[in-house]
Amino acid sequence: MYGVPMLVSEVVATYRRNAANCMALAQEHLDTGRKLALINMAQSWLTLAEHAERVGDDLTFTQPIRR
Repeated sequence: MYGVPMLVSEVVATYRRNAANCMALAQEHLDTGRKLALINMAQSWLTLAEHAERVGDDLTFTQPIRR
């Protein structure tokens, strides 16, 4: 089933917000391994955001329908 269409700017903002959340969590962790994993995850979210900005309207983004 298809979801609700999202603007590229909404998707990019969501990806960047996810990256910021990962970084905030990383700052709270004392465990080096978990901190590094969260920093790597944040970098992945930022990479996705940059990709979405580059590709732009050539992609169709949908948000899942919540029931």
